[in-house]
Amino acid sequence: MEALQGIGPAVAVTGLPVSVEIASTVGSEDHLGRCLALCQRLLAGGDVAWVRVRADGKVVRLVYQRLPAEVCRAVNPRFDLKAPCIRGIPDMGARADLILMREVSGPGKTRPAGAVVWASHVDAVVVWDQRAGSVRLAAGAQVHWLAVEPWFEPAVAAFNGSPATSFRLHRAEGSTARIDPADLLRAIGLRLGPP
Repeated sequence: MEALQGIGPAVAVTGLPVSVEIASTVGSEDHLGRCLALCQRLLAGGDVAWVRVRADGKVVRLVYQRLPAEVCRAVNPRFDLKAPCIRGIPDMGARADLILMREVSGPGKTRPAGAVVWASHVDAVVVWDQRAGSVRLAAGAQVHWLAVEPWFEPAVAAFNGSPATSFRLHRAEGSTARIDPADLLRAIGLRLGPP
């Protein structure tokens, strides 16, 4: 499998087509459980039978499937027959084969040379295969960090007749590149439609 920056070794998914559950906290998916960009791209790729978007704290009553274009044309006479026909159907509660979710860990506490305070957390996107227990197929991580380093410099004025120094803190923060969930799904071998 192709290695992508920020994404660890991946295991190819087998037994296509699969069903996928996406946590709404992943990528650009909707907090109301609607099928947006990633959901539509999965269904358009042809390797996924249905998608559930799990809205945090809400009961989702639909799963999404790609249906023949004629079904959408029957509902909307102006529907483009070349476009993928994606419709919501009642969710019967079936367990999804794959789960795409976000996991946040931290803050971690390590101390690089010279840093007084160092805190970090890891924002990971993980694909789990639920068919044979929980098997992690792939994971990608974005690391956020914050470091504070002290330095002393001479002050302009003296205090009580003796030279003084001032104490300042230098703060640095940043993160590694954000993980694109689409890259993670391609890394395990799923085809996606165009963005």
